[in-house]
Amino acid sequence: MISSILMLCAEGVVRDAETNNVSVFNILEQISSQTFPMLVQRVAVLNILSKDNEDKDEFELFLRFVCNQDELMKKPFRVMFGNKQRTRSVFQINGLVIPEPGKFEFQLSDKEDNVISRYDIHVGITEDIIIEQIDGQKGSDTPE
Repeated sequence: MISSILMLCAEGVVRDAETNNVSVFNILEQISSQTFPMLVQRVAVLNILSKDNEDKDEFELFLRFVCNQDELMKKPFRVMFGNKQRTRSVFQINGLVIPEPGKFEFQLSDKEDNVISRYDIHVGITEDIIIEQIDGQKGSDTPE
């Protein structure tokens, strides 16, 4: 049986070609916007999966996008273990539209719609506009 060791979402996931190590930056736990629908320009979903010895080496899985229990999208993909017990998959999503605030979930499921793993992001509403003036000068408390 296939199982999840880790699932997370971040702005970026990079695999080093020389060492085969994975680096993750800017993990997404919560995001917010003043208006909805909102656009998240780039999201990466990392899955680390394991299987039992007697399992086959290839599985058909689905990555599901769920907002407040409404399924927005379901993308099929194949996972190949290549005679190993563990494997990784990384999805790069460019332009993810989140329709409303609440709970946004990424779900990894099998063909029978059994959820293998999930990752939740809290989507909130920002009330205030933050304005920061950048004038290129070093700060001074006294006007000239």
